[in-house]
Amino acid sequence: MKSIFGLFKKKEVKSDKVSDFFYRASREEKKAVFLEVAKKASEDQRELLKKYDEQLSHAR
Repeated sequence: MKSIFGLFKKKEVKSDKVSDFFYRASREEKKAVFLEVAKKASEDQRELLKKYDEQLSHAR
């Protein structure tokens, strides 16, 4: 029975820099970060596809 009541017990939430940023940053700051992350992810994907294409062309 004790374990059932443990399910409803409020758990301590740990915070970190990322969650603090999203909690406290302005809309403009969040937008800037998202745009930078998207730009970097796009560059990484292009580089990965370029390497894959080079591997395919060498395999032929």
